[in-house]
Amino acid sequence: MNDRVDFQTLRDDFKRCSKVEKTSVVENSTPALSFRPASRKQEMFLKSKAGIVVFGGGAGSGKSYCVALKLLKCVADPNFKCLVIRRTFKQIKGAGGILDTIKKVHGTVYDIDYNGTDHVLRYSSGAEVHFRPMGMKKHTDDIQGQQYSMIVVDEAQQIDGESLIYCLSRLRSEWAGIHQLVMTCNPLPDTFVHELVKLNLDEEGTPIEEQCGTIKYMLTRGGEVMMFNERVEATPFLLEGEEPQSVSFINACVYDNPVLLKRQPDYVSKLQAMTRVERARLLEGNWNAREESSGYFNEGWLNPLFPSDRGAFDKYLIRSWDFANTLPSEKNINPDWTVGVLMGAKISHSKEDPYEVAVLDVARDRRRFEGVKQFVLDVASRDGKGVTISLPLDPGGASHFTRQLSASLTQAGYKVVLARPKGSKVDRFALFSQLSEAGYVYADTKESWYKCYVAELCGFDGTRNVKDDQVDATSDAYLFISSKIKQSTAIRGGGCIV
Repeated sequence: MNDRVDFQTLRDDFKRCSKVEKTSVVENSTPALSFRPASRKQEMFLKSKAGIVVFGGGAGSGKSYCVALKLLKCVADPNFKCLVIRRTFKQIKGAGGILDTIKKVHGTVYDIDYNGTDHVLRYSSGAEVHFRPMGMKKHTDDIQGQQYSMIVVDEAQQIDGESLIYCLSRLRSEWAGIHQLVMTCNPLPDTFVHELVKLNLDEEGTPIEEQCGTIKYMLTRGGEVMMFNERVEATPFLLEGEEPQSVSFINACVYDNPVLLKRQPDYVSKLQAMTRVERARLLEGNWNAREESSGYFNEGWLNPLFPSDRGAFDKYLIRSWDFANTLPSEKNINPDWTVGVLMGAKISHSKEDPYEVAVLDVARDRRRFEGVKQFVLDVASRDGKGVTISLPLDPGGASHFTRQLSASLTQAGYKVVLARPKGSKVDRFALFSQLSEAGYVYADTKESWYKCYVAELCGFDGTRNVKDDQVDATSDAYLFISSKIKQSTAIRGGGCIV
């Protein structure tokens, strides 16, 4: 667009209109005196009809104002009920934040009343906009049974995937318009929003301009995201009566907000002065940028494993398991997984580089105990009896299940070892991480399990805030191989020839 809108002038013009004139302007949606998008991408966001709309990807793109404009087109309808969420209330109420922006813009058109007790903005039309935090599990409980016409998630990259998926179930109301989940965001790798926009990014994590605003399709299975470029691609995965969610990502940055650039011409230089990672995210809109030292694992440490080399990693083959027994439910959308990591070693005659290991396969599923037992037996049959099976002997009632499963596998002719975890998760994983950083670990990047596997390893931080099922299984598998190699080295007097 060539228009460069001065919002202050527009607000002043609006104040000179009568309330009747202003309401008529909103209802007709083609106002002569109105707040209008200041760029093509802002206009794309306001006009998007996708079920899930993701807007942003850079600082200063006008996300809060655009949300206010999008709602301004809807609040003329008394049936319109909107929920605006952010991780904390402090962020919602902060100066210049989403609540402040909506009140300033909408107050020029409607008589509005904000109740600070129930945190609801009520309009003379009868519409309502509710504000809630969404940073803890109890916050999803607070909106159980609620019905909304639209849900706006401000800075959605800060919200966990379970909560965002749950929000979709609250989109039902008497409003005649399109029920949408609207997200604003800045780039943050390994988040739910990152999964939603990956099809719009190149290999470096930078938005592909030709993909801006295109419609993609999403399915979720057990909290995991499946994205498709075309609806027909999702068809084989659809359950009876199911429809995929349409998703549109409109990437925008400070250059798509000419109003800000006019008012603060030095804003770009402020972004350029940031650290390398923050500059890449907030100015360039890059979703892969991360601190080099963050976490305990880096994908760049892995060597690619080619199919022709797979057979070389045939020593000390081990399938290490980590168990879970909870199915996804409305209360627990994304429970832990039962995971089995298959790993093997390649032994060298060199004392400088005695061995390398490869992650050969990762099997995952969510089942109850009997289902877990059958899953392990099925995978064991596929692996063959040349693969040792490691089962976790955790303290508590689960150890009884492990011993029963061990007996069943042993009777079927498989070699089974019981792994008793010693030390912290971080300490156990550190040994595998160190070997990877040294360049001695391989994995096939083209396997279907690879992306999810590496994302979990890179996201592992030693806390309970992230999934670590694959991390634990990986740690146990490598500890088994490491102990076997040490035993072999001791027996042979220091050499590592097997």
